[in-house]
Amino acid sequence: TLYPNPATDRLCISPAAAPGTYVLYDLNGRQIETGYMTSGSCISVDAVRESGIYFIEWTAATGETYRSKWVKTAGF
Repeated sequence: TLYPNPATDRLCISPAAAPGTYVLYDLNGRQIETGYMTSGSCISVDAVRESGIYFIEWTAATGETYRSKWVKTAGF
């Protein structure tokens, strides 16, 4: 589960997932950002400037891959 969703500045995975890599995509499938997520951590989504619907693909060190939709909202 991703939270918070919608998100303004960070995304977290719950329950705490194993370490792995992530890729952020826009609706057109363009890659926005890649990085590494440690177990139980959150990632910054500040690289995503515009509000809208996006996807995160997370691949655990075990090789399992997950993909979820999330919504970016403007900060206050």
